[in-house]
Order: sequence, then C-alpha cells, then structure tokens
Amino acid sequence: MKRIATLCVLMLFPAVSLQAGIQWTAKVVAEDQKGKTTEMMTVTSAQDGNFRQEFSNVPKRQRDQYVVDGYWLYKGKEGMLYIVDHKEKTVTPMSLEALQQVLQALGPIVRMELEDVDVKVEPLGTATVLGYPCTHTRINRSYTMKMKVTIIKKTMRMEEEMEVWGSTAVPAYKSLQGDFIHRGFKTGWEDLDKMIQKQIAQMQDLGFPLKTFTRSKQYSKKGKLQSDTTTTMEVQKLEQKSFPESYFNVPQDYEVVENPTLTDEGPEEEGEEEQGKKKKKFKLPF
Repeated sequence: MKRIATLCVLMLFPAVSLQAGIQWTAKVVAEDQKGKTTEMMTVTSAQDGNFRQEFSNVPKRQRDQYVVDGYWLYKGKEGMLYIVDHKEKTVTPMSLEALQQVLQALGPIVRMELEDVDVKVEPLGTATVLGYPCTHTRINRSYTMKMKVTIIKKTMRMEEEMEVWGSTAVPAYKSLQGDFIHRGFKTGWEDLDKMIQKQIAQMQDLGFPLKTFTRSKQYSKKGKLQSDTTTTMEVQKLEQKSFPESYFNVPQDYEVVENPTLTDEGPEEEGEEEQGKKKKKFKLPF
C-alpha cells in the first residue's frame, strides 16, 4: 500500500513550463504507531517540464527507495524517471509507460476492489506559511480494499485524513499548476484509477502545497488497528532560480542499471551481464 500511495504522489507532480525555474526545500517528518519519529529533507528543482529531487537524512529503512547520494530526475518531454546514484555511479532509467504496462499486467494476478469509498473535503479557513497566504483544507478519505493474489485473499479498511496549506501566490503557480503529467495514467485496477483521478481533481485547486499533514490508519477485516502513521511535510525555503540545461541531464559516464521490476526476466543471476548494462536489485520508490 505504501508503494501505491507514493505512486499516487508521483502522479500528482505537475508539469512545469517555466523560463525561470523554481526550487524548494522541504522537511518531512514521519511517526509510526509506536511513536518512532524519522525526519528527512528534500530539495526539489523544476524547470521546463523537468524535476530533480534530492534527499538527505534518509532513514535506514528507506534507503532502498530513496537515493542517499544522488537524486531522482523526471524528464517530462521523455516521460522518463531516472534514479541517479553518485556513490555507485549508476543510472536506473524507468519509463512510466513501461511501468504502466507492468501494473496492468498484474491485473489477472492481483485482483483489487475498493468498496465503501467516502471522500469529504472541508475548508478550514486561511493561514500564512513561509510568508505566503494559504487556504487550509482538510480531506478525509476512507475505503475498504479487497485484494486477491492467486488463492490468497486479504481485506483491509483504510482511513486517511489529510490537511493541506496551499497557496496560489507562490511564484509561477499558474505554470506549476499546468497539466498533470499523468491524467491518462492507468494502473489497471479500475476502482483505484477512479480514486486517483478524483484525488487529482480535488488537489489541483488547492494551490501550491507549502505544508501537508497526513494521518493514515489501516484496519484488518475484523476491525483491528494494524497501522497508524502520521507524516508532516513543510516547505522551509522556496525561490525562483534559473538552471542550466545540464542540471537536468543524466550523467553520460555512469553505468546503466536496469530495474528488474520493469523487465520480464527478473533479477539477473550472478555472473550474467548484458553488454553495457547490468541489473541489480532495487526497489521502486512506490
């Protein structure tokens, strides 16, 4: 579920077409039901349809998803996501079209249905974040998910409360709002696709999110609480910047590493190697 949730976030990235770029630094604090807290920093740069996101202070348990010494790079015109690892000197390319095909191929194997879907949007007034006037909105979402993987069945109840402090006064907000890069993206699970598209429609009018608070609860079929987490994201710094084209380029001298998740063959056995390319185990960031 965490990977699907992050996929939804990725799908909400707006396409940017700016003569001058924009960069923001954010702090992300997460707390689990045992009270354990982790804190991570992100620096995101956007210009001319490209995104580059760097991470620091990444918790150990998330280092197989977020690059500690490197960055994620999304090139809008190509529809490609690249994971650049400076330490390993590798680049992992991921076509979002290929990803969509993989997800849709899971359809016959993984059955997913959403029932009792309920979404409520509640305006909470106005506030100021980082000097920008914001509208404060709460979105409550709940649903029952039924999954079947071959003969294994699982039912869970999900409840999510999300508060967003969004501002339309952020520089170049109208350009940032733009067209969402994945309006046509389909996971292959009809109920999930409908919910994702509904979330996109709800969030596009909230302004640039300068702060968000999300509490997610997961219950078993019998109503037992299995997970209770909170995540707070707050932008610490935001500025307009002009980036050279090379800032969003993929390092040409790095080794290309294929993600076995996006191949039919799966992870390569030890000793196997394609000319100029290799495969390694790497979890998708969703």
